[in-house]
Amino acid sequence: MRYHTVKISQLRVCDGGETGAAVSESASAVNVLKAYFESIRDDQERFIILALNVRNRVVALVETHRGSMTMS
Repeated sequence: MRYHTVKISQLRVCDGGETGAAVSESASAVNVLKAYFESIRDDQERFIILALNVRNRVVALVETHRGSMTMS
């Protein structure tokens, strides 16, 4: 098994309470990510990881990679 180091360029974390959005299905994840991408409004591709707690609440949103739409 090979491991890769990932540089994290941005990390948004909730306070650990029940304030994070619940993600119980893909439509819930779309709502969380839609709000995030609407706040950015640029033309770059992004790879985002949503970290959930055991109650399926978002505790972190991590952007691991960013690129442009024309990079190959």
